[in-house]
Amino acid sequence: MRMSKNKIIMVAIIALVVIALAVTLVVLLNRDNNDLPPTDGTTQSTEPSGTEGTDPTAGTTAPTTETTEPTTESTEPKPTEPKPTDPKPTQTTKYTVTFKDWDGKVLKTEKVEKSKAATAPANPTRANYTFTGWDKSFSKVTSDLVVTATYKPVETEPTQPTVYTVTFKDWDGKVLKTEQVEKGKDATAPAAPTREHYNFAGWDKTFSSVTSDLVVTATYTTTKLIISAESVTVNKGTGEVTMNIRVVNNPGIMGAVLKVSVNDDVLAVSGANKTGYPGLTLTAPGSAATSSPYTFMLDSMDLSADDKKDGTLLTITFKIKDTSVTGKYDVKLSCNQGGIFDENYNDLNVTFVNGSITIQ
Repeated sequence: MRMSKNKIIMVAIIALVVIALAVTLVVLLNRDNNDLPPTDGTTQSTEPSGTEGTDPTAGTTAPTTETTEPTTESTEPKPTEPKPTDPKPTQTTKYTVTFKDWDGKVLKTEKVEKSKAATAPANPTRANYTFTGWDKSFSKVTSDLVVTATYKPVETEPTQPTVYTVTFKDWDGKVLKTEQVEKGKDATAPAAPTREHYNFAGWDKTFSSVTSDLVVTATYTTTKLIISAESVTVNKGTGEVTMNIRVVNNPGIMGAVLKVSVNDDVLAVSGANKTGYPGLTLTAPGSAATSSPYTFMLDSMDLSADDKKDGTLLTITFKIKDTSVTGKYDVKLSCNQGGIFDENYNDLNVTFVNGSITIQ
């Protein structure tokens, strides 16, 4: 039976599509096989396909026939390349570096990656010391570290100690001892001085742990009634000088006739006054008295408590004569028997201590 023209064309098209698919498959297989050399020594070959030409006069397309040589492929499995994998991130090792001062105080704490350097804090300070660095290296850290500041003492020149002068004096101003004492240390007193009619009682101030210049004066006690004249010093050419007459252990003098003797060639009494003892009346020698002894009278009708205290009984003014020469001149005190008595009119046993006037 003859096929119709349309069917022939349809069969031809289907045949061409099948051939095209087969050729494509073969090409793909050959490409894969060419990537790896054969392992069994066989070769593959593919014969080119031939197509019949169409008869232009017939107006129909004859089916083409393609012959393909069979291919022999290796049965061994083809090795596969490992697929690259993304590297997993590794965790960085870090260490703790702690910087401390000499007393353990934390100055800085830092996290440092392995084998890297830590950064030190600002140089610390310490009173009377100089910072010299750190006690260990921290330039390549491989473990936790505690780094401590190091110091050296500040070198200073020795200073001279502060020294004070301590002067020990007797009751009359006489210097008994002078001593240089370092600040904060103790002075050493001289031997206990002596004073006629008195007992040494100690010093008027402490001289331990000295912190300034000191004048330390001897003190005395007595149970006797003492009337004394002080000792004074004046420069030559001075017209007048005053002297205090003092009483110690005063029981209350109701009346007194006191005599004062001086060198008449040098001194003369020119006046007297009384500032204390309100119950006593002073009668000084008049202008007619021109030579020793000069007589001073004290009397009272009634004594108060203030009249029974120790203190300055009177102050005498002496004129220094133009004919005087330099030297020490005694001022002597005395009284007649019964010349000093208390408020009961009993005679008082008085010890007199003479004074002096020194002209220099």
